[in-house]
Amino acid sequence: MQQPTEYRPAASVGRVTSFVTVLVATAWAEVERVRAYVIEIIRWPVYPLLYYAILLLAYQVSGRAVVGGVNVEGFLFVGTIGAVLWGSTLWASGYAIEMERNEGTLNSLFLTPASRAAVVFGRGIGSFAIFITPT
Repeated sequence: MQQPTEYRPAASVGRVTSFVTVLVATAWAEVERVRAYVIEIIRWPVYPLLYYAILLLAYQVSGRAVVGGVNVEGFLFVGTIGAVLWGSTLWASGYAIEMERNEGTLNSLFLTPASRAAVVFGRGIGSFAIFITPT
């Protein structure tokens, strides 16, 4: 008589734990990588301010004071925050493999059992964390 196969959730939990561990480690490495360079610490808060100022200037030159019933300053503030968060997260994720290649760690990454998706998402989350928290 054949024994019924048991359901073993431990294997899937192990994979999830491994994925989360790699994700957090990669995000932390991204934060540390940016904090290592003074110019990056200066650039992260300055870029959104310049972006906001340029957009505000464009709206003021056009003579628009209200957008969709909301004053331009509030509209642009929320839009700038959203666009910069989205852009930085998207670009950091997109360049994750390229950055690994530039740093000379791509071969090591492919030889480890770490999830490549966790590395890509970790870079994006690290970039997101850099933007929303003071360095």
